[in-house]
Amino acid sequence: MLAAPSGPVLTPRVLDRMEELKETNVFFALQPGQVDLELLEELRFTWGFQVCRVGRPTQDYLRRFLLQSAGDLLITIDPLTDLDQVIAHTRRLRGGAFCEKDLESLLHWAVQRRAPLPLTGKDLMFRPYQPKREAWDRLKAMTGLDEVKDALRRILATAILENHRRQSGALPQPFCRNLAFSGPPGTGKSVAARLTAQILREEGCGTGRFIEAGREQLIGTYLGETSPKIAELFKKARGGVLFIDEAGALLDGGNDIYAAEAVNALVRHMELDPETIVILATYPREMAQLLASNPGLFSRIAQVLDFPPYTVEDLWQILQSFAAQAPTPCTLPPEARQISTAFFSTLRRRTGPRFGNAREARRLFQASIQELALRLLDTPSAPDNTLTRQDLKNAAHRLLTQPANESRSVGFRA
Repeated sequence: MLAAPSGPVLTPRVLDRMEELKETNVFFALQPGQVDLELLEELRFTWGFQVCRVGRPTQDYLRRFLLQSAGDLLITIDPLTDLDQVIAHTRRLRGGAFCEKDLESLLHWAVQRRAPLPLTGKDLMFRPYQPKREAWDRLKAMTGLDEVKDALRRILATAILENHRRQSGALPQPFCRNLAFSGPPGTGKSVAARLTAQILREEGCGTGRFIEAGREQLIGTYLGETSPKIAELFKKARGGVLFIDEAGALLDGGNDIYAAEAVNALVRHMELDPETIVILATYPREMAQLLASNPGLFSRIAQVLDFPPYTVEDLWQILQSFAAQAPTPCTLPPEARQISTAFFSTLRRRTGPRFGNAREARRLFQASIQELALRLLDTPSAPDNTLTRQDLKNAAHRLLTQPANESRSVGFRA
């Protein structure tokens, strides 16, 4: 058995000697921070090693550990204190990094603050261990996307349930959490992915890390460089969400060996690191082609969520939210609805599939602010945050008369 309390255990030097050890039974004992996914892959796929993940401490063990640690520090905990609630708050704060040492730290901080004995739940759950739970509300408040929000709530609720079962010592069922977001630009795919990471973090089921990557972050400049780049992304996103935007760029078209290498590496790491959620996002046709191109990738996606284009009324609501949530809230004129809906309808007819949905609402709002700024520049009166009918009309006219950009406004191409 090879193990170490800290530092690397799996090193290239160890793997270089595997040929000498192939007749010997070898067992590696690794802590989470000691796992190098690239070297672990080589053990699995080259030397036939099996990976076994040791379960987390049971809830009963954590309660006993908390009480024993208090005894070691010669402090007492009120028998009426809900220890499970204390543990849940601590786990929610720490996410995937949680361990029993965090409970010991609670006691040390209580001593440092000279909390009166016996300690109560309030003493053990002071403000740093009471994070706000607002991501659910933000998801609910998103304009439209009712089917997407309902599906996300079900998937995330299942992940939370499995995490609670694991905390209680029960054996959780295998559950795939990777997702695919399919839809045109500006329909909330990035926002929904970011909220997914926050929700799991607030519920104590993840670290809250959110790493966004495109082709340039995934694919190397030469063969063999891609897999290490993807391994590094998984390391950064561990326990959170790895969001692959414009995933259609990974379509190899039959001759892009770099894209094929990237997809194969993604599939391997999805299996090696199931606690990290991978979310792929691209246009509907490209998503269907991507998932059909690799059966391994398709089997590791729990669900494909369709993000439909926003209606004109949806975009009007989004424009109102931009005005209300601006650093300095703005007041819209009574004619704002008529002007903005006409703008969205006209622009959608002109741009077709390149229409930016919510991004167009943001462009209209920002252009209107520019018109307001120009108007106030020539007016000696005090600054005003009220947009006029003419501000909106000038902004809409300017955006509609801009030269059409035939290239895609978002994303990238190889």
